[in-house]
Amino acid sequence: MLESDKWWFSKNIRSERTTASQVVANTVSWIYSIVIVSDGVGAADAAIHNGSNATAPLMLDLRVANNEMVQLNFAPPLFTDRGIFVAHGSNVKSVIVRYSDVRE
Repeated sequence: MLESDKWWFSKNIRSERTTASQVVANTVSWIYSIVIVSDGVGAADAAIHNGSNATAPLMLDLRVANNEMVQLNFAPPLFTDRGIFVAHGSNVKSVIVRYSDVRE
């Protein structure tokens, strides 16, 4: 296996389901996939920040139609050098983040 391909084979990929705005990781991380689910009341929106709070640099704005779910897969994964913060906007049932610590 090439050294450059090892990011994909991490044995420590974790999934974190958030139902409110929260820190997912406080360390340098790889994000492999994100799922956003609407609560069925209306279109949902959420944001992924590179850091530990909602004022950290914005990485992604996520939006999904009413009563829908969207999964985004990243290959290669997204790199965060300050951690991962998920900020829920309106009508979000949950956001699921699959990630690993870069050091693992």
